[in-house]
Amino acid sequence: MDERKIIYTNNSLKHLKLKPDPQHRLFKFQLQNFSWVIVREQIRNEKQLLKQLIRFQPLNVFSSVSTWLNPLNIETEKDNILLDSLLYIDIDSHKKSILKQVRDRMKDLKIAGEWDYGNSGNGFFDYYNLNLIPVQNPEARYIYHQGIKKQIISKLKDVDIPISIDMERVSRVIGTYNEGENLCHSLKGRLKSFKGKKKEKKEIEKKVPKLYYSYKFITNVVEGTNNLCVPILKFKGKLPDLRKVQEKFKLSTFYLLETHNSKIAICLKVIDKNRLKKIMNFAKCESNAFEKYGFIWVRTSKMITNHGLKDDKPRLIKMIINKKFDKEPHSRPHLDLLKHLGIKVNHPNLVGNEKNKVYMAKFKGF
Repeated sequence: MDERKIIYTNNSLKHLKLKPDPQHRLFKFQLQNFSWVIVREQIRNEKQLLKQLIRFQPLNVFSSVSTWLNPLNIETEKDNILLDSLLYIDIDSHKKSILKQVRDRMKDLKIAGEWDYGNSGNGFFDYYNLNLIPVQNPEARYIYHQGIKKQIISKLKDVDIPISIDMERVSRVIGTYNEGENLCHSLKGRLKSFKGKKKEKKEIEKKVPKLYYSYKFITNVVEGTNNLCVPILKFKGKLPDLRKVQEKFKLSTFYLLETHNSKIAICLKVIDKNRLKKIMNFAKCESNAFEKYGFIWVRTSKMITNHGLKDDKPRLIKMIINKKFDKEPHSRPHLDLLKHLGIKVNHPNLVGNEKNKVYMAKFKGF
């Protein structure tokens, strides 16, 4: 039996301690050949992690500092949704006094939470589970957590700010061994609470930068006609069988576009709003905007924020071709939209103005 396997089998669950909500964290092992592997099985407790440790016998064991909606994809998907994030400080042993400075700084800022203090064999570390106000928008939540972390550590010396505010960072798991066979262990044994209170939202908003979005868009209304429109179907989950939608409602080709958080199916055939409502109900797509405003919008430009977050123009990922209804009227302004997005398309029977009115959107995301 391998030495690592013996270590983890004999120690069982004696030392292992996972960060809160492990099912939403990425677990990453460095194997004995120095390659890396991501644990594909969801880890919910110490027993499940121990099973993987015995199986892989890793040299080093890490888990993500932040929790994510889909933790397995944090290294490949830039748009993964952040749920929460620990403040993690990793220092050399001779700078141990910094950890007390961090806690004092949090008390000064009236940020409450729980903390755990440990020894990784090479130095000391702190985990802080911050009790922060909930922020609904995922991108604003990312900026907010990063801003709070920076606010806590910005005035402290000998703390690596870029590493400490890195939301995708991984850190060692308490109760595991490093390549030097040093146990990464907790010096407190359990999370300790410290006094403080949740900061009021108004107080936070004074110090944390706001998040603003801006982009251009047009609606699905075919301007230059008598209130006709085109089907624009938005999906945030699983796509339906769009061919069935085509067949049932006699629609022409669908152009399937992708943005950072949704897929959009556009058909150029013009229809009335009553028919569009039936199509949307059948396809089970997003309908909030249509029900509230009577139209659907589609972005025509990049999405820019004041913090540099952005998404490119919607991009074509698939065409679901149906030429049966090509002789029927199609929208000239929405054909122009597809050309603007770089899609080569033409049609013999076009109605409506050359272009639709382009609107500018700018709004708060916090």
